[in-house]
Amino acid sequence: MFRRPPDLLNETQIIIGAIRKAKDISKSKGSDYAILYLSNIIFEVWETRENSSYPPFPQKSFALRSSYENGIIDHPIPSAQFAKELLEAPAADLRIPYINNQLHRKAFYTLITEKESKQLKETGLSNRMPEKWDGIDRYARYKVVGITFGESGDMSYEEMGRLLRYPFAPFYIYLLKTPTGKIFYIGKGEKQRVLSHEKELFKKSFRVHTNWKKLNRIAKIIASGHKIRYEIESWHHNEDYALFREEELIVLYEIRNPYLLTNSNGNRWRGKPSKDLERISVLHACMHPEDPLT
Repeated sequence: MFRRPPDLLNETQIIIGAIRKAKDISKSKGSDYAILYLSNIIFEVWETRENSSYPPFPQKSFALRSSYENGIIDHPIPSAQFAKELLEAPAADLRIPYINNQLHRKAFYTLITEKESKQLKETGLSNRMPEKWDGIDRYARYKVVGITFGESGDMSYEEMGRLLRYPFAPFYIYLLKTPTGKIFYIGKGEKQRVLSHEKELFKKSFRVHTNWKKLNRIAKIIASGHKIRYEIESWHHNEDYALFREEELIVLYEIRNPYLLTNSNGNRWRGKPSKDLERISVLHACMHPEDPLT
């Protein structure tokens, strides 16, 4: 489920060299000069690298769709704060795997609106993370002022299907919720992936590693006469960054409620169809014997 960050050897080596140089600058000219120097190098070498054929980082969909607001580049993890962290890193941490991982997770930009930029300034979060930040959620500053990188509000199955006919970006992070709004599954998708989980209920046969906990939860919701609620949490132009966001959210929600999330792992693959799932499958097979879903 989790993926190792892709290796960008040359860029990472340049950044490591810049960190070492910034440490020297800090000794001679002070930390402010060193942080500014390192921030500029990270942006020029890493964030705007020429080998990207499309915008590699999450972007605020409304900012790009809006015809009356200019988009503003912003860093979810303020660049000065990240540069300071790297500047204070011990020499033992200046290794390609560690720095490569940190760059992928913390050195990226987003596009927000002028109004949203003003909101961040008014709350004092333009250049710092919120107090008591958990160190995991990179979008924590934005959540304080209500900025979203997905679609506001929950959607029904039909509404989600209509939205995904013309997706904003190739990849997205989606949430499956109970009727009361509790998140029970987090996934990375493209095309109609988010809608495939309900369809899986009606299969005549299941995979060896079927996630029974997820399917049984969906079956229980539907059997009780309710509907699953869907949400697009964020859009992404690059699959790797979508996977990073998926992993980040899974870690966050596992910490908050380890028994509610049904994302696959070895323990959750084990099990069998619940009675609700069996009833739904039998009923569907009787009513739709030629259904292509089966």
